[in-house]
Amino acid sequence: RVSHVLRLALLVAGERGDDAFREWLALEMSGYATMADCPEYRWADATLRGRDLHGRWKPIVIANASDSALLRRVATTQSIAELEAVLAEDPARSVFGQRLPEDFESQLRTRFPDMVEPMLHIPRSQVEGVVEHVRNRVFMWAAVQARAGSAPRIAVGSPSPPGAVPAGATVSIGGSIVGSQII
Repeated sequence: RVSHVLRLALLVAGERGDDAFREWLALEMSGYATMADCPEYRWADATLRGRDLHGRWKPIVIANASDSALLRRVATTQSIAELEAVLAEDPARSVFGQRLPEDFESQLRTRFPDMVEPMLHIPRSQVEGVVEHVRNRVFMWAAVQARAGSAPRIAVGSPSPPGAVPAGATVSIGGSIVGSQII
């Protein structure tokens, strides 16, 4: 899980004094407070849809171009652990829904009375892309640290003792590797 790798990276970044990277890691671990706080890679393409009275999802077309543009992009503010849990919950699910602000949802229901449950639909690949971007950024940071000769070696196996990680030490992570994931 990427969320486990983030915890380890947070320890190493703290040891290395990389405060900017630690701050970014903390945001990825806890989630972003608002969509405005989210970096570009956390923004996803979305489709505005609503259920009709028969339970079928139908696209909702907004004539106003600026309103329509606002609804085509949405940021994933959730923590990486939350995104991983959503992806793992139903591996066959191809689309995820994000509720709209209550006032906007109310306006849509007024304009489209035959529509129930308006929602932004986000393709699974967009959510997976956020997790992959974070994973890649951590691994790229670790590679730079290793090239600079300042990264501790990471061994998978028995748990490491509690306390600070000294420079040049071996850090052990309990678990095993499946594919490219530490579990």
